[in-house]
Amino acid sequence: MPGTATILIVTMFIAVDGLVVWAIRQWVKHTFAELAAAFPAGQPGPGAVSKRYQGISIDSLNFGWSFVVAADEQAVHFAPMWIARVFGARSFSVPWDAVKLQGKRRGRWFQRAKIGRWELLGPAWALKLAEGRL
Repeated sequence: MPGTATILIVTMFIAVDGLVVWAIRQWVKHTFAELAAAFPAGQPGPGAVSKRYQGISIDSLNFGWSFVVAADEQAVHFAPMWIARVFGARSFSVPWDAVKLQGKRRGRWFQRAKIGRWELLGPAWALKLAEGRL
């Protein structure tokens, strides 16, 4: 294969990969812009339980080990760590009255909940606090 053909093929692969990454980033930015508008980020209150490297899914978007999750008396707070921020994720805080638990836990670690029009799969330790408020 001539050198120019190799360069053309590599350039096409890089261009397509770049386009895919750009499209995913736009999807994430748009989703989190809507989430942040619906549930503005707040600071966790005193006595909040907070854990780093937590995984969450919002609809079809999955962020494993890339969020700091904190739960206090008023809300559950989600703050993206650096890799999620690179892809456009933003902080948001969901008041407990907006958390609607869906079904049973998924294993030991995850609980499904409905927050507004989004389906959230988040850490069971944080979302189970909503059970006492329902």
